Amino acid sequence: MATHDTLKGFSDFGDSTLSKKLKINLIEFFDWGFLNAGNFMNITVPTSGAYGGTRHTLRPIADPRFTSGTVWEGYQSDWVWQSGTTQSEPIDISCVFVDDVFTPRGSGTYYINHLEGSVVFDTAIALTSNVHLEFSHKWVKFRDARAVPWLREIQTRSYRVDESDYVSSSGQWSQLAQTRLPLPMVAVEITPRREYTPYQLGSAQNVWTDVIFHVIAENDEEAQKIADIIGHQTEKTIFMFDPDRMADDDVFPLDANGDRVSGAMSYPKLVSHSGVGGYRDTGSNIQYGKLTFSDSNFSNGQWLSHNVYTTSVDMTTHVVLTDI
Repeated sequence: MATHDTLKGFSDFGDSTLSKKLKINLIEFFDWGFLNAGNFMNITVPTSGAYGGTRHTLRPIADPRFTSGTVWEGYQSDWVWQSGTTQSEPIDISCVFVDDVFTPRGSGTYYINHLEGSVVFDTAIALTSNVHLEFSHKWVKFRDARAVPWLREIQTRSYRVDESDYVSSSGQWSQLAQTRLPLPMVAVEITPRREYTPYQLGSAQNVWTDVIFHVIAENDEEAQKIADIIGHQTEKTIFMFDPDRMADDDVFPLDANGDRVSGAMSYPKLVSHSGVGGYRDTGSNIQYGKLTFSDSNFSNGQWLSHNVYTTSVDMTTHVVLTDI
């Protein structure tokens, strides 16, 4: 077959390119790695706030996408859906209580939006209802930097459920969950800085891509701790999964509503071999499905305000592409 009139490096314009694969895999790897090391808080019934209020109680929110009384939100987003952590196990949401009436998960009357940290009922309930549940939420949140435009509202004091703003949905709580950014968080940016070097005779290249991890927290100690953990991964090699094959098989762990699907796979399962049901990226052009981190560099941190501190970690990722 003639190749002088075709592009190399991909066969279908609809397939994910390296930048997208890197972004998805890095977010999933660090999200799982932090979670597996205990990056979650278990909220049981009852759990009081440090200064008052309750963390297990949900509040109704005025979401223009839904009828009033159908969406009830927790004080934190990013509810844990994964299982199989090696330390203590996060809470697997099994039910919701409405005015102390037990409603099991899977009853068909509501769904859980793990990303936004909310329960969405099929039918509106009274705004005076007492809605609560047991759940786990992540402390450090990982995001795609392109999905964190600065028009969104950075939310400090997100643990202060005792404040009147939380109950009345005013002040910092007036934003919907999808437009608030509870801290601490890490925004992952795939930069345009990339280098290709020959790997072997034929059609293979080393590909070096710079990545920036933007760390934002409410104080310098938290931000520096998170940055240290990320920077420690230099010279570490991980496996990558193939999001295109996942899309073909429709096996993404969360559905369009942010609810966990049956058989949802966490990162360790995703990067296992296809022979055991995984999606390691060996069927495409990344050699052995491997990625290696190198050259960690830390920026000078700075205070954006009296209670928002930011720093960043620059790292280089290395993969071998076999068909370029």
